[in-house]
Amino acid sequence: MAGRIELADLLMSLRAEINRAWREGQYDVVGFEAGPIEVELTTEIEVVPVQGKVTARFWVLEVGAQAGRTNTSTQRITLSLTPRDRRDPSKPLYISGKPEVGER
Repeated sequence: MAGRIELADLLMSLRAEINRAWREGQYDVVGFEAGPIEVELTTEIEVVPVQGKVTARFWVLEVGAQAGRTNTSTQRITLSLTPRDRRDPSKPLYISGKPEVGER
């Protein structure tokens, strides 16, 4: 269905963007500590029966998208994520770099 992405794919994309920002700015003098990232999403929960078991898939909806199946419901969720450097999780992650075109 157009207008939605799986929650896991959204989180992988977010992680990739944070990694790119860190990688491109790791040698800059000025850096920013990556604090908690709050993401508010409207999700569609799809109940999927598989071989006698019931599983759920979480889809993130684009703004204005509507649930498309009769066996789904929509929920609003908020995720609070704190990026960490896996090499030393006790230290905060610092991100710096050149601004992208159109970035504020």
